[in-house]
Amino acid sequence: MGIGDGLVTGKDWLDESSRKTYRDSLKTADRETEQAIRRATSTGRPFGSEGFIKRFEKELSHQLLPSKAGRPRKDTNK
Repeated sequence: MGIGDGLVTGKDWLDESSRKTYRDSLKTADRETEQAIRRATSTGRPFGSEGFIKRFEKELSHQLLPSKAGRPRKDTNK
């Protein structure tokens, strides 16, 4: 079983109605949603809408959405 961290194992995480809705949505997930969940899991990022993730970023003061790929542009104003 492991050790609960209190974040998602506590009773305040989701109420009973929300847990049922969440469980049902996982049961009926389509292929695209399933792939998005797998991508989030494999990258260690949360699964949810951009707005949902941005709220977590603000609350945690930590970037969760991926940054733009590649090297940063040189500052040509120097």
